[in-house]
Amino acid sequence: KVKCGMAGYVLSSDALRLVMNDIQDAVTDPALPVYEIDEQLSVLSGRIEGSLYDELVKMTTYYKQLYANVPKGETSEKFPADKVKHLIAEYGSKVKDESERAGFVALTTPLVDTAEPYTKSQAASIPGSERILSSFIEILRNWITTERWFCGGVSYAEAIENLRKANKNDSSGILDACRAHALLKSTATVISTIIDSISDAGKTDIASTELKSVVQGAAGLVETSPCLTDIASMSGNETYDRLSQRCRNVLIEESLPSMEDRKNKVLKVVQSLGGEDTTKQIEELVQDNIAGSDILFPVLRAAADVSEQLKVLEITARKQYQSYNITEFCPMADQGALKFIYHNKPRASVFSSSSRITSMTDLTRAMSNSKLSDLERSDSDSSLQSAEEKGKVPSDVPRVALMKICKTMGDSNALKSILQEFPQYDGSAPPCKAGPANVLSIFVLESYTGDDESSLAKSIETLLARVLEDLEKADIRRVTFVIPRANHPLPSIFTFRETADFTEDHLYRDIEPEMSYQLEMLRLTKNFSVTYLGAHLSPSGQVYLYKATPKASALAHDKKANKAPRIFARAVSFIGEFSAGTFEQLLVESFNAVDSIKTSDQGGDNHLFMNVVSDSQSSIIDPVLVEQVVSSILKRYSDRTARLGIAEVEAKTVCRLAEDAHPISLRLVASNPTGFVQVVNTYIEAVHESGSKRVFKSIGGTKANMACSGDSSWEDLDVNTPYPLTRPFDAQRKAALRSSDTLYCYDLPALFEAAIEKQWTDATGEGSQPAMVMFTSELVVKKKSGGPWTIEDYANGNLELVEAQRKAGKNDVGMVAWLMTLKTVEYPNGRQVVLIANDITHKAGSFGTREDVVFKLASQFARARRIPRLYIAANSGARIGLAEGIKKVFKVAFKDPSNPESGADFLYVSKSDYERLGVSRKDLIAEAATLNGEEVFKITDIIGSEPDLGVENLKGSGLIAGETSSAYDDIFTLTLVLGRTVGIGAYLVRLGQRTIQKTTSSPIILTGYQALNKLMGVDVYSTNDQLGGPAIMYNNGISHITDNDHLSAVTSAVHWLSYVPSMRGGLLPITDVTGGDEIERPI
Repeated sequence: KVKCGMAGYVLSSDALRLVMNDIQDAVTDPALPVYEIDEQLSVLSGRIEGSLYDELVKMTTYYKQLYANVPKGETSEKFPADKVKHLIAEYGSKVKDESERAGFVALTTPLVDTAEPYTKSQAASIPGSERILSSFIEILRNWITTERWFCGGVSYAEAIENLRKANKNDSSGILDACRAHALLKSTATVISTIIDSISDAGKTDIASTELKSVVQGAAGLVETSPCLTDIASMSGNETYDRLSQRCRNVLIEESLPSMEDRKNKVLKVVQSLGGEDTTKQIEELVQDNIAGSDILFPVLRAAADVSEQLKVLEITARKQYQSYNITEFCPMADQGALKFIYHNKPRASVFSSSSRITSMTDLTRAMSNSKLSDLERSDSDSSLQSAEEKGKVPSDVPRVALMKICKTMGDSNALKSILQEFPQYDGSAPPCKAGPANVLSIFVLESYTGDDESSLAKSIETLLARVLEDLEKADIRRVTFVIPRANHPLPSIFTFRETADFTEDHLYRDIEPEMSYQLEMLRLTKNFSVTYLGAHLSPSGQVYLYKATPKASALAHDKKANKAPRIFARAVSFIGEFSAGTFEQLLVESFNAVDSIKTSDQGGDNHLFMNVVSDSQSSIIDPVLVEQVVSSILKRYSDRTARLGIAEVEAKTVCRLAEDAHPISLRLVASNPTGFVQVVNTYIEAVHESGSKRVFKSIGGTKANMACSGDSSWEDLDVNTPYPLTRPFDAQRKAALRSSDTLYCYDLPALFEAAIEKQWTDATGEGSQPAMVMFTSELVVKKKSGGPWTIEDYANGNLELVEAQRKAGKNDVGMVAWLMTLKTVEYPNGRQVVLIANDITHKAGSFGTREDVVFKLASQFARARRIPRLYIAANSGARIGLAEGIKKVFKVAFKDPSNPESGADFLYVSKSDYERLGVSRKDLIAEAATLNGEEVFKITDIIGSEPDLGVENLKGSGLIAGETSSAYDDIFTLTLVLGRTVGIGAYLVRLGQRTIQKTTSSPIILTGYQALNKLMGVDVYSTNDQLGGPAIMYNNGISHITDNDHLSAVTSAVHWLSYVPSMRGGLLPITDVTGGDEIERPI
C-alpha cells in the first residue's frame, strides 16, 4: 500500500495510519523471521542436502511452536537468524567441487538474504527493525529520484522538459514520475513519517523496552544519512522546505554522540577515579563535552553507591564552574552531598576614557606592565570599581558550594540540616561583606511527571520560605533545584536568588546558573519579551535559543521598528585558548541550533552572541589577527548566515596582548549590511568619563577602522546597553533601498575592500595579499574659523578640505568623499583614489549648494594630487527646496470648503503669521484680503529663509559641471551609476565620460517618465529605464560596462583601475605574472 501511495495513487491519512500500525505489529512479532525463512525453505526441499534442510526445518518448527504459546506483547527468545547463515556457510565450505559449490550458493542466496536483516536487528523486542528499514530506504531513494526533477524552484514545464531530455526512450518512466509528483503532499506525508521513525530510533536506547519506532535497534540506521542529506538540500516550495528542515534536524541529532556511549564513558571514569590522573581524566570529559546535563541523572541512577554519585557530582561541578577557580573538594557520603570551595576570577581590565587607542601599538603600550600609568587609574576608575563590586563577591573571598542528592522532593525538607554545613551558619567563618557568597544545588532523582512547571517552582518557593532565616545564616546567594523530566531528556533547572527573596528567576529557567552570567541575558529583557525555546540541538549543550518579541514600550520609542519576533542565540564555549578551529566549531553549532527552529520564515533581524571563555591568564591574542580570522570564517558561511536571517554576529573573549599585559575584554561585532561583505568592528571595554560605568571603545588600527568599512555604532555605549529594535543605520539602508534600490553611502568602502581582496584571490604569480588591502580617511569640508558653513564661505575662500577619521553617518550634507589607499595587485604598496558619493538618504540625494561645494573641493583635491577620481551616482538632481516655516502655517481658501475638489482661490496666512514672517523676516510677500469677514493675507511670493530653495542650486550645478569637465582633462575620471541619477547627476555621468551602470534601478535621466507623459498628453513611457536604463545607455555608448549588482560594479571599477597609472604621468601598472605565465613559453 505504501509503495502504491508513493507511485501516485491516493493514500489517505487514515489508510497510512492503519498501514503503519500493521507494520508495527509485523516487525514486533517474534515469529516474523521464522515465517519468512520458512517461506524460502519451502522451495529448497529436495534441492539441497537433506541433513541441512532437516536441521533448518527443525529450527523453524521449534520456534513456531515456541512463539505460538507466548502471549502477544511479551518478549521471548530471539530467533537465531545468524545460526541459519552459519549452517549454510558451514555446509558450503565442505563442498569440494567448484561447480557444485556455485550451484549451492545460487540456491541458498535468497535464504541467506532473507535471514541477513534479522541478524542486524539489535533490539530484542523488534526483530524486524532492519527488515523494514531497508524498505524505508528504498522508498526514500525512489522518492528522491522522482522529486529531484521538480525541486529547486524550477517550473513544472521546465522539469518536464528536463525529464524528457534525460529519458528520451522511457516515456512510461516519465509518466510514472509525473503521476507520483502530482500527489506530492500525500507522498511527503509518508516521507515525513519515515523520517520521524528514523529520528525516534536514533534517540532511543537499544536496551529500552519502550517501543518508540519501528526501526528501533536497526544497525543500518547510519545508511539513511545519504538520503536524509539529499532531502535536506531540497527547496522550492513549502513542502520541500518542511521536509528539508526536518532532515537537517535529524542529521544534527545524528551528529551528537550516543547518550548510551557517553553514559558508559562517564561511569567508566567515575569507577577509576582516585588515582594520580583523576583531575586529568575529569578535564578530558569536560573538554570533550561528554558529561552533559542530559546524562546527569541516568549516570547518577546507574552509580553503584553514594561514593560514585559524589564523583559524578565532582565531574558536574568541574564542568559547570569552569569560569571559576576551584580549590578544594570535600565529599560528604553520609549526607549524600559534595562540598567544595571556589573563587571568582579577577575581572578584565578597563581603560580610561581619555586613553587614546588609535592603533594596536597604543593598545599594546597601554596594557604593558611597564606602562600602567597609561591606564590612568584615577578616582573615577575607583568609583567604577566600587559601583561594579557592589553586591559582587571579590576574587579573594572563598566561596562555598554544596551539591546535595535527594531521592524525592520530600527529602529536600531536610534543607535545614544541609544549611548547617556552611561555615557561616555556626559563625566559624564570617559572612561576605559584599553580600551573600555561597550557593546550594539540590539534585532530585525522582522524575517530574507533570506538565505545569510553574506550580512546581511555586512549591519550591514555599519550601524555601520556611528556611529564610537559615539561608541568611548560611550566607546563601543562590539555591538551584535540578529535577529530571519524565518526557524530556534535559532536566528542569529552577534558580532562586537572594536578591529576589528566593523567588524564581524566570529568565534563567533551565539554564545552569553558572552559565547565565556568561550569556548577558539582561541586554535582551529591556526591549524584548523573551521566551526560552529550549529545543536547541547542540553537541556541546551550550547554545541557548530565545524568541524575542518587541515590547510595546520599546515600540513606542521606535515606531518604525520591525514588530515581528526574532531569534536571539546565545552560545558559550569554555576553552583553553581562542583559535580559528574553536570559533568555527561554536559558530557551526550555533547555526545548527538556529536551523533547528521549525519556522518557514527566519526573518532578518536574528542575532547570535558567542562568548568564548578562554583562560585569560594564558591567552595571548592580537585583535587584528582575531578580526581577520573571524572575517574569513564568516565569509565562508555568509550564505548560511543570510539564509538564517542572522543580521549580527557578536563574539566576546578575554585575552592578553602580551606576556606582561593585563587581561582585557575583547568584543567583535560582525554584520553584512550590504548583503555582499561581512564587516567586523572590534571594541574593548573602557571607563566612561563619569567613572561610573564601562563602555565600548573602538580600537583604531583594525581592519574595519582603517578601511572605514565599519560603522563603529557601539562606540561609547554602555557594555550593558540593551539590544535595540533597530540597529544603527537600518533606517538609512532601508531608505536607500526603497528610494533607488541602492546602498547607504557609508557602506560603499566595504565593497571596494571586498573587490580588492577578490582581485588578490584571482591573481596569479608571486606576491601575497597584504593584511590590510585598503586604508580610508573621509574628506570633510570645514570652515577655517569653525562653525557651520555655506556657499558664500566657499566664494570668500573661508573653507578647507581636511582628512578625518570620523564615525559613519556624521555628515550633515548629502555628498560624501573619501581618500582611499588601495593596495591592489598592480600597486601592492598602495595607490590613492578619491571617491565621491551621493547620500541618497539626505534630502533624497539632491544637489544643493553645500553638496556642490563638497563635490567641487574633493574633485579639486584629486586634481591637485593628479590621482583618479571616482564618483558613485545615486541622486535626485538639483534641489527644489521648500520653505518649511511657511509650509507649517499657510492655509487654503477653497472655492467651496465642503467640496475641496472644486478648486482654490488663493493661499493665505493669518495676520499674526504675516507680521512674523512677512514684516519681521521678509520670508514672504502678501497682500491684505478678507475671508469670511476676517482679515487675512493672500500670499503672492514666497522667499523663505532656508538655504538652497531655488535657482541658487543651479548655480552650484554649473560649478560642479565645469569642475567635472576640467577633471576629465586633467585626471582619470570614472562614474559608477548604482542608483537613479537625475538632471545634473546625469550631466556629471556624461561629462566624466567613463561609466559603469548597474543593470537594475539605475537610469541616467534628465527628468522622470511621468513628466514626459504629461507633456505629451499620452502615456508613452512606463518606466525610467525606458529613458535611461542600460538598454538605452549601454547600447548607445554612454555606459561602457553593465553589472548586475553593486559589488560586481565596484569590482569592474577596480579592474578598470588596473590599467590606469596611480597618478597622471606615472608609469603604466605592470603586474608580476611570474608563476602564472612565462615569456619564453612555446607558442
